[in-house]
Amino acid sequence: MTRPVHPDLRRGSLILLLIAIMAGMAMAARVAASRQQELRVLICARNMAQGGDLLVPEFQEQTRLRKPPLAYWMAALPMRLAGVTDSPAVARAPFVFASCSLLALLGLWGRSLAGGWGGALAMSLPFASVGWWRHMSLAETDLPLLAFSSLAAWSLWRIAAGEDSARRWFVAAAATGLAFLAKGPAAFLPWVAFGVFRLSGPVAERPRVRRGRLAAALLLSVLLAFSWHLALWAFRGLSPFSAGQVAADLPATFTDQTAHHGPWFYYFYTLPKLLLPLGLVLPWILWRSLREARADAGVRFLLIWLGVVFLLMSLIPSKQEHYALQMLPACVLLTARELARSRPGLSPRLVFPIMVVAAALSLAVLAGLPVGRHPALPGFFRSCRPVTDPAPLVHVCGINSAVFDFYLGRHVHNVDQPMQAWRRARRGEAVVVAARESDFAAWQTIPAQPLKVHRTGGMQGALYVKPGASFTSNFSSWVRWPSRAGS
Repeated sequence: MTRPVHPDLRRGSLILLLIAIMAGMAMAARVAASRQQELRVLICARNMAQGGDLLVPEFQEQTRLRKPPLAYWMAALPMRLAGVTDSPAVARAPFVFASCSLLALLGLWGRSLAGGWGGALAMSLPFASVGWWRHMSLAETDLPLLAFSSLAAWSLWRIAAGEDSARRWFVAAAATGLAFLAKGPAAFLPWVAFGVFRLSGPVAERPRVRRGRLAAALLLSVLLAFSWHLALWAFRGLSPFSAGQVAADLPATFTDQTAHHGPWFYYFYTLPKLLLPLGLVLPWILWRSLREARADAGVRFLLIWLGVVFLLMSLIPSKQEHYALQMLPACVLLTARELARSRPGLSPRLVFPIMVVAAALSLAVLAGLPVGRHPALPGFFRSCRPVTDPAPLVHVCGINSAVFDFYLGRHVHNVDQPMQAWRRARRGEAVVVAARESDFAAWQTIPAQPLKVHRTGGMQGALYVKPGASFTSNFSSWVRWPSRAGS
């Protein structure tokens, strides 16, 4: 039976969740969208919010069927409701709430492992980690995958611990299906951990599991996971598995053809770095947990879940830092359990000052983290829109073309050199260049005066329009007095 939670612990947990939501939204508003992984979600969601096809995602005028669309739908909904499609903060709001829901889930799980202090620590530790602040406020597919797969793992653990109820099986199946719709097959890793856990323990200690419920839950999770694929086939006549994108992408994941290749030991150093400062004690925590795994089924399940994810991530050639987020819940829970058990005499009244310190540390991290690769460029791009919106075409050069696409609010034509863009542009078409100032110095100068110039932080931007267009009065008045920011 779960022990009652001290009121101070419950109050402190609620305060932490509130702080996490406010700080997460502040981070979502502060960080410029510059990662290609997030820009794919934002641009596909923008197209859906503007009336595009909800079943067939479109990225820079190309159909994108490599990933299921749950993350696109999550970002498109607030865009549509708010009527704002060029604000990362609006699109990121559901992802911030998903990350805070994950905190609450970790609190429940930690409480079942080590009482109220275990729950409080399980909520606090990720909130103070580097990986949390780098990724948990971004509109990327890894976050919904992590949140839903953690919910599935929690439900499967409760089933393995003896709670063989229809509600637990339904939650596990629904969470697995939604996790699959977020990113793909990694959603079924908690089920692999569940199977390994059942096989690894002594037969006499295995609670009875009703096979009918197990089969029904697996069937429901598969049907929900592939519901988008079935809808594509039924309503659009498309099959992602026969499309060239998926046919090329899936084999590359398991071969050396990926663009994100890394050594087999990549996560041995990436995981502790992502979990800093917790990462400093992670080897010791894992060693202590391994010693107690035989006597504690909860520890054994977490170690198996962590091992399954770690092994798969290490075996595939494609390796990126944010993939290691899938190992964060197990590491946090093992650490929370060990710390709570080593200090059983701490008063619950200490939770409030500890939460205050955690909040102060999180705000310090929030203030000190860089705000993105191109923090000042979004404002420049938005100031260009009175010119670029009516232009027939917009040619861009310099940084990632998806950054131009999102902040200019339209599809753009990407080229390698400014002069190449200028030659391609016809009357009235716009050319927007944004890059490091050293790149500007090396490029051949466009033979026209820019309408708008931006210089700050070592980055430079410029807006040109090919002469010969018939402008509206508003457009003409804007061009007659061009502004220069920081020049």
